[in-house]
Amino acid sequence: MTAPSLPVICEAAAWLFTAVKGYALREAARWHEAAVRRLALGGLAAFAASLRRLIHLLAREEVLATLRPHTDLPRTDPGPRAARCYRFRLHEAPPPRPKRLPNPERTEDTPELSHAIFLSRLSNLAAAWRARRRIARRLARRWAASAARLRRQAFSPHAAARLPPLVLAYITHLAARLTAPDTS
Repeated sequence: MTAPSLPVICEAAAWLFTAVKGYALREAARWHEAAVRRLALGGLAAFAASLRRLIHLLAREEVLATLRPHTDLPRTDPGPRAARCYRFRLHEAPPPRPKRLPNPERTEDTPELSHAIFLSRLSNLAAAWRARRRIARRLARRWAASAARLRRQAFSPHAAARLPPLVLAYITHLAARLTAPDTS
């Protein structure tokens, strides 16, 4: 049995995104239930993990032009940095955050706010999905070092047990393709 091609894998990721978004919109009235939120967040995590691996696979397939010879040119002022139009981490490990004391006056988010935050995160992932080729082109030169950081498991065993077996098999397949030797 041959491995599915990248367009087939992209179709599977698009299907997963559509399923997560459809579920979140369909179950908006029941968002106060923990089981509904848990399933939606699990789907969101599965899509993010598959998108990370898919971008790395696309970067591995990218054909790179040869580098120009290095010349010493006078430095120019780069100007102000442009803000990123999407926020998407290419690795599973979140950036380190300083430890802070918990807020003593903390209150739980309302289901409406929680649902809006979920849809915002889904929108960020959709922006990364639309920019996947551009992200892969930027990642292509440093693909080997970046892919090595993806060797960490996408989910904890507890979170993986809650995912549908087909979705878990899909993400496992993507991880196996990343660790397979490049035969191109």
